[in-house]
Amino acid sequence: MNYPFWSATTVAPLKKFAVNFARNADPEIEAALQVGRTNPDRSARIGAYQKVARRLAADVPYVWTGRALGAVAARRNVAGYATGLSLPQGGRAAALNGSNIWLTEIWMS
Repeated sequence: MNYPFWSATTVAPLKKFAVNFARNADPEIEAALQVGRTNPDRSARIGAYQKVARRLAADVPYVWTGRALGAVAARRNVAGYATGLSLPQGGRAAALNGSNIWLTEIWMS
């Protein structure tokens, strides 16, 4: 979910809108992000994202000083919002991660 904020592909010149707000174009981060997004091997993806974390910790392009809180309420006949996304291998992702709700996983009974 953070790829657009960390990728060198979303850097823009000064005075232009950039999704990568810090304009951090670290080639090591970009290479690791691509491995993490495309490699089917779980251990390779874990290693890639660990490298991203190490590089971000060394460079500190972002310093978050706050956090968003959210809540979700639904009628009893609304289902699926608390179970998380279905993953390609059949597992489940974290439900309500950052108050995000995946509408493709919700149904009414």
